[in-house]
Amino acid sequence: MKTAIPKERPFSAQSSRLPEPAEPQEIVVYHWGRIFAALFVLFLVVGGIIWGAFEIFGTGEQKEALVEHQSVEAPSLPSVYIDQPASEPASIQLPNTAAREKPEVAEPPAGESEPSPEDATSIKLLSDHLIRAQLSTGLEEKEPIDEIPNVLRMDSDGLIRIYLFTEIQGMEGQLHFHDWYLEDERIARVEIRPSVDPMRASSAKYIDRHMLGDWRVEVVTEKGELLAEGAFSVLPQ
Repeated sequence: MKTAIPKERPFSAQSSRLPEPAEPQEIVVYHWGRIFAALFVLFLVVGGIIWGAFEIFGTGEQKEALVEHQSVEAPSLPSVYIDQPASEPASIQLPNTAAREKPEVAEPPAGESEPSPEDATSIKLLSDHLIRAQLSTGLEEKEPIDEIPNVLRMDSDGLIRIYLFTEIQGMEGQLHFHDWYLEDERIARVEIRPSVDPMRASSAKYIDRHMLGDWRVEVVTEKGELLAEGAFSVLPQ
């Protein structure tokens, strides 16, 4: 009986070589969620910077209301502004000519004289809701420190600041406004909403050398009812 003996396969160096590994491939993955989040944050930062710059350097209707609650215990009120309209502005005197007769002018009562540009600006109170109203160059402890004249001269710095002070009664919770006009164009509007009764409030307006002319202030309700008004002029230095 013959036994088959397997033949040995000849050794080959080529057959024992391991396959070479494939070269690594570079794969780029975009994390779109992170990209959009970063863009959103950048947008918020830029928008905040622009808004902040506008609030600091911008002009126009600036809401600069300085409101202080006043105790209900009857404050001392200047008699000139208690439910009384301010005096009418002085009439304009026309120059005399040969062809124009001199109009009759009523003489002021003894001891009184007609208002001059140096006289304090008067504000007409047109509603019983107004206890007092005053135009001033500043506030001290939320009270006006003076009354501006009918005619103001621009100072050497080319910038002045005027305050409109009011004291309101019987309008708790009712919105009203301080409106500032230059040559009949509204320049600023400040919202006032009394939270106590009575209540003092004030608004302020910067006026520079490019805003010369005739100014007017009004206190009006949300429905347009005129509560008080006053006027003054700003002239070059």
